[in-house]
Amino acid sequence: DCDGHDREDLVASGRLALSRSRELTRQLLAFARRQPFTPESVDLAEVVRRFYDLLNRAVGRRATLRIERSVGSLWCRVDPHHVERMLTNLVVNAADAIEETRRSSGRIVVRFERVDLATVRRALPGDVPAGSYACVIIEDNGGGIDPARLPRIFEPYFTTKPEGRGTGLGLASVYGMARQNDGQVTVSEVPTGTQFTLWFPRLDGGSATSARQKAAVRDERVPVSMFDHRVLIVEDI
Repeated sequence: DCDGHDREDLVASGRLALSRSRELTRQLLAFARRQPFTPESVDLAEVVRRFYDLLNRAVGRRATLRIERSVGSLWCRVDPHHVERMLTNLVVNAADAIEETRRSSGRIVVRFERVDLATVRRALPGDVPAGSYACVIIEDNGGGIDPARLPRIFEPYFTTKPEGRGTGLGLASVYGMARQNDGQVTVSEVPTGTQFTLWFPRLDGGSATSARQKAAVRDERVPVSMFDHRVLIVEDI
């Protein structure tokens, strides 16, 4: 038997454990590209702009979040809910990186680009096929990522955050959702921090269909461990 306070504590602990399990399961499904998937023809820039207020709340006082206006529309066929979740992961990661540097003038910039690739672009974690793309670029002025760690940051359970600050599944789920939407996510260093780019085949480009078909092909440069292993979670709650 237990009194009322003990019962409330047990219920709260159970709810927290269920919430953590649900989030871990969702992130693993996203990495495996088995999330519910409802693609729509959308203006990518408009989807991001509508989501600004929620992103800004997630960043809080850690940094200034700015979304630059795009030139014209960026139409592509994606699941808008996936785009929102990818943005949330990338923007929150950027805010965390800025917070770790204790920088007083933290800055996160989200901008859009139309990119036409005549040839394959070499990038991490995998190359981007030739084609016409709608791109969302997330750039921060945090401390950057150790170049030796860059090839591994999209692997499940690999994290650069201190113990207890992350599961190591956030970027893995971004990777999985990008590929599920026939796109790609890439990472690169910039002079003052890190830049992530989301690539989606553009609907108004002549070679968008070709790019979509090529994007679905597994890239040989992606680490084998990201695809050919099973993941078993055993958590003591």
